[in-house]
Amino acid sequence: MTSLYQRLKESGNPKAPMEVICDLIEKGKTAKEIANIMGITERWVRTLMKRKKDGLSAKKLLHKKGPRSPHPKRTKPHIEALVIETQQKTNMGPRRLARE
Repeated sequence: MTSLYQRLKESGNPKAPMEVICDLIEKGKTAKEIANIMGITERWVRTLMKRKKDGLSAKKLLHKKGPRSPHPKRTKPHIEALVIETQQKTNMGPRRLARE
């Protein structure tokens, strides 16, 4: 059996579950009541309540807060290619290459 949250997500309107949750928050429902109605965890409801309190709209409640890139500190491809090329020419290991 699917939860109300899942059915709303599958309805074609991705904002639908957030709009319902926002309405329930504005009506003064507790996190536990909203979690039971929607079929989601209380922790997720509290996260959404916090985001709502920060002034985010229903559309932006779902956006993750992490970095835009999954690997923000990853070495750029052109630098990585240069290091590989140098390693193949000189036959040096990673420590010796780092010193160079």
